[in-house]
Amino acid sequence: MGQLRFRLATYSYQFSARFIPIFALYGLMLSDRFSLTVLQITSLFCYWFIIQLASEIPTGLYADKYLPKLALFMGSLLKSGCLGVWFATTSFAGAIIGFTLLGVGGAFSSGAFESYLYTSIQKGGKVSHYAKISGLLQSVGSISVLSSYLLASLLGVNYGLILLASTLSSCVSLLAVAFLPKIESPMQNKLTIKDAKLALKYVAHSKVRAYLVLSGALIGSTAAAGAEVVQFYYRSVGVSTSWVPVIMAIGFSVSTVLLTHAHKFEQRKPKFKFMLALYAGLILIFSSFGNIGYALAGALVYFRLMGVFSFLINVELQHATNKIYRTTVLSISSFVTGYISLIIFLLYGLVSLWAGSIWSFRMIASITVFFTIFCIYPKGVQKFSM
Repeated sequence: MGQLRFRLATYSYQFSARFIPIFALYGLMLSDRFSLTVLQITSLFCYWFIIQLASEIPTGLYADKYLPKLALFMGSLLKSGCLGVWFATTSFAGAIIGFTLLGVGGAFSSGAFESYLYTSIQKGGKVSHYAKISGLLQSVGSISVLSSYLLASLLGVNYGLILLASTLSSCVSLLAVAFLPKIESPMQNKLTIKDAKLALKYVAHSKVRAYLVLSGALIGSTAAAGAEVVQFYYRSVGVSTSWVPVIMAIGFSVSTVLLTHAHKFEQRKPKFKFMLALYAGLILIFSSFGNIGYALAGALVYFRLMGVFSFLINVELQHATNKIYRTTVLSISSFVTGYISLIIFLLYGLVSLWAGSIWSFRMIASITVFFTIFCIYPKGVQKFSM
């Protein structure tokens, strides 16, 4: 009964938390429904990144010190609040309030589910199966995103209905969290600033952990920044607004297959993981100079390969971290990724105003290639010895 509850709860949470149709169009929603300019939208995204960055490490420590399950609940609650605000208002102030809730909620959720999952599997003595189980759950998430994007496409540009469906799904994830089996935190004492310092030292004093956090953040930040504005890229190459979710859904259908089998690459040489990112960046650069078909195919391959790279790096980081600081280490990784993403996003906004979205995406792909080469050569990947 315990295993059945665990499986039903984790799969239900992963599906409902990722079934947010508005995420296929929220950049365009801010332009069309809220009547915001590109500069205002870019500013909002930067504000969102800053709010989440400021909340990452405190919320990670909170999850480690108390209950990861409670952190997941708070994340879903705040995300539901964000979607509700966007549904109820179309003002710039409403957009700011929504992004504030989404930023803090994202920080609560960041790493909490992966930490909860790893600890649960470790408790059952099946830690060697983590990559496989996590990959299957990631595939469920991809199927959920795929389904939500197709729904967004069917609803056209009716942002009100899309937001309503997103809010209801996010509320369902609250119920799924309530059914997750409880796992006691290894630390029950009061949270202090000293804990944050100890967590940072825990990462910095291990070459493997520090390298995984830094390399994963440098390379992963480019895809994270690109994912927020890929809607504008698709529209720039000639895709209509109603077809943008369909294109993104196709990408997530590919992710479903890749993530289901990603655990098979866990034992490959470290350099293999980084070559995925290198090829992804090069493909996106060259494809962007072709017609619409090449541009779309290149973006699809880029985000799928980067997704597998991030998954494999996350698995290695989980194996290299003890249970006391598990969520906090993942939050530190998210913090570094978000910080670099913010810088890339600011560059994207500047280049977009000067040369357009297509050249902005070429810039993101170029940074991916540069960061990957930096992490691999001359001695980077040799430090990554698990």
